Amino acid sequence: MLEVIVSLVLVSTLLIVSMSSSANLIAWQNDRLLDPMSQRLAGYYLDELSMLPFEDPDGDARFGIESGENVGRAMDDVDDYHYWSQSPPTFRDGRAMERYDSWTVSITVSPAMLVDSLPFVTGDADDPLRLVEVTVRRTAEDLSRYRCLLSRDGQAIDSSQSRLRFQRLRLQFPDASSVDVVAPHRNRPTAF
Repeated sequence: MLEVIVSLVLVSTLLIVSMSSSANLIAWQNDRLLDPMSQRLAGYYLDELSMLPFEDPDGDARFGIESGENVGRAMDDVDDYHYWSQSPPTFRDGRAMERYDSWTVSITVSPAMLVDSLPFVTGDADDPLRLVEVTVRRTAEDLSRYRCLLSRDGQAIDSSQSRLRFQRLRLQFPDASSVDVVAPHRNRPTAF
């Protein structure tokens, strides 16, 4: 009788561990399915912002949306997207993005400068960099953040003169850790 009870406890334990592992595997697979969608969505907005002028082409040096630009997506420079949000996301021309009906995109743009070769967010609109953060979320719990650094002088690179579209960079941090990134060539800082 004791053997039956011990066997029953062992089999029950194995069954619980197996079911828990299966549930974790299914949750992990669902996260992996959503991750490419969030990357694609954030990538679209990061690409869109990196193509815009660093400063207002009309000469208005004010940080944020200038008058008359808050209708639709009439923003004409990077900092116009500061504290901008949209749900559901659309293309710049207003067309809906398929399969993103329940998604929300939020963007913040912050002036920045390099301090000890690391980006440091400041409040000075005259600083030579903009830290762009795109947050995409499907539900309140499921969110992803993607960031890029844009440079005022990065627009001096004429993309028509070079076939190089992306550049691989390794950023080193003071604690000896590093991260590999792929940066659009057109935004590579050349001078500050």
